[in-house]
Parts: sequence; structure tokens; C-alpha cells
Amino acid sequence: MNKGLNNNKQKYYLPEFQEKLPIFMKKWWLDAVCPNQWDVVCSFDKENNINGVLVYYYFKQFGIFSSIGMPPLTQFSGIWFDYPNNIVHLHQRYKHAKDIADELMDQLPKVDFYQQQFHFSWGDWQPFYWKGYRQNTRYTFFIANQPNIDLLWENLKGKVRTSIRKAQSLLKIEENVEISTLIRFQNMTFSKKNINSPLSNDLIQNMVKHSLNEKSCKSWKAIDKQGTIYGIVYIVYDETTVYLLFSNIDHTLPNLGAIYLLIWEAILFAMKTGRNFDFEGTMLQEVESVFRGFGAEMKPYFKVYKFKNGWMEALNFLTNQRFIKL
Repeated sequence: MNKGLNNNKQKYYLPEFQEKLPIFMKKWWLDAVCPNQWDVVCSFDKENNINGVLVYYYFKQFGIFSSIGMPPLTQFSGIWFDYPNNIVHLHQRYKHAKDIADELMDQLPKVDFYQQQFHFSWGDWQPFYWKGYRQNTRYTFFIANQPNIDLLWENLKGKVRTSIRKAQSLLKIEENVEISTLIRFQNMTFSKKNINSPLSNDLIQNMVKHSLNEKSCKSWKAIDKQGTIYGIVYIVYDETTVYLLFSNIDHTLPNLGAIYLLIWEAILFAMKTGRNFDFEGTMLQEVESVFRGFGAEMKPYFKVYKFKNGWMEALNFLTNQRFIKL
């Protein structure tokens, strides 16, 4: 590893490198959801090629407290490794990852509050632990690409298959949800919980605009014969995986199984295009039961966090975890 080469991070922006990254670490995504508030630190090998990056969202809470956190609409962030071909043994892989993680952490700006969620494929957070970080384990649900659709159907819970068949008999699927409809359903979901949506209209519009420009999104709506919209889903995707970003129903209408049909449509798109399907993380019991019913595998991932000092940790506790939700 060569330290002091972060001024060469322009290589991160090269198209051939961007193609390697998952969607939530790509430049265009970060420009869409947190413009002018993100940065990246890089690690380089002896040939000055990038072998690891750590992207982060930097902001001030209440205009005072410096923070690194999760950008809106972003399932995971943090570290990405590019393992060289000559690493064949596990002990080499672990050492390589530890060395890069150490170097990347050392380049991060010092902040009052730090928290990032890492992709579930990154299973070793020990380098962070050794530097005083802590973690909470969270879960997402994941379906690896399965070209055999019949087998995929058989893996569904019986209730899910029944709900899909019911919805197919009463509703039809249309592609391309208008942005206004997407926003309306998002606001509807939060208003049901008597809270304001944390997602501004401008944020959603900007994300959709960038995703369309990159040809990295799809959306569907379930409607009845009168054209009434019962639910919507919105997905984004990269070269390997489809991510379920929005899935919403109109709770004022009868339950016709719209959400099951819509998610099934999104899963079929993933499978038929050779991609995996990530439901994105949830700790809500009522949501977990729905995702589990699709035969998805539970994947643990790490939410890593750190306070600058004990005073900041006490402040977080006294403000009901206003700065870092544990």
C-alpha cells in the first residue's frame, strides 16, 4: 500500500473504475442524493492502481456537529475492495482487507459522529473495532440470481403465491410510474404513521432524473379496470444486483395483494436480466415477514459507528439518539 497518494483519486472517477462499483458507491448516485456533500478516500497498490475506496457523506448536524453518515435513499456505503488475482488464500485476503481498511480509515476526516452501513459481503469489521468503533448488526433479504423461474415460484410461501394469483386476477401491471405518483405514495406511507416524509420532493426528483439518465431504474404500478392505482414499486440496479428502493400501497383501498404482485414483477426482472435481488434492509417485523415469504435469504450486515468522545455519546443519549440511531 502506498500512502500519500490520495491526490490521485481522480482515478476513482474513470468510467472503467466506476463500472466495478455497486450503485450506491458510484459518482452519479452520490451526486443525485447528496450533491456536494460527499467525498472518497482511496488506497493504491504498487502500480498506483486503486485497490480500495471508502466513500462517505459529510454534513453538519444542527450546523455545528461534524458528521459522517448515510446518504438518503442509500442502503450501504463505506468500503469497497478490489482484490488482486494473486490473492488465493483466505489469510492473504484477510490481511489485504485489513491493511486497506486501516489506510482508508486513517484518511477520513475527524468528526463528532460517524456511522456507516456496510454491504453484507463485507463480513470483517474488526479493523474498525481495533480503532475504537462499534457496530450494530442489521439484516437485509437477498435472492441470488435463479434462472429457473418455476423453482423460484416454488420457493415462495404459499400465502405469497395465493396473493399474487389474486392480484393477477383483479389488477394489471403497468411500467413507468410518474414522479408525482411516486412522491404521492411515499408521502402516503409516512402520513399513515403520522410523520412527515424525510424525503423531499426535490430529492426524489433528482434521484429519478439521474437514475433514468444512467438507465439504472425501473418502476411499476398495479391498477384496476378503472385505472385506480393500488400500489407501486421502484427499483434501481447496477451490473449485478437489483435493489428494491420503494414499495408502497394505498392503504385506503381494499387489499388485493398488489404489493406481492409488484415485488414479484421486480424479482422477475432481476432474474431474467441475470441479476440478484436485494430487498434492502429492514428491522420491522411486519416487513420482515413479507420479504421472508418470497424465499429470500437473510443476510446480516454491519452498521458501524463511533463518537468523538464520551461527551458526544452522552449528548446522543440525552437527545434520544438524535445524532446516531443505535
